[in-house]
Amino acid sequence: LFLSHPGEHLDGVISARRFVNWYNGHPDYSQQNQAHINLDGVKNVVIVGQGNVALDCARILTKQTDDLNQTDISLVALN
Repeated sequence: LFLSHPGEHLDGVISARRFVNWYNGHPDYSQQNQAHINLDGVKNVVIVGQGNVALDCARILTKQTDDLNQTDISLVALN
């Protein structure tokens, strides 16, 4: 679902659905899309939205890898 905002189809712009399914290890979003969600070197992120999903995305993005190792996050997302 896109919001018709300029730039929403640029590289590095992903939907919350895709991001959440990727870090949760959903089979449709894990190995085949791993290269498209590469957070190496990312320093700034903008989350457009509100509510639980937006907070979940922010929570995952602000945690250190060591903290996430203690959760049930997908190994694809941790590597």
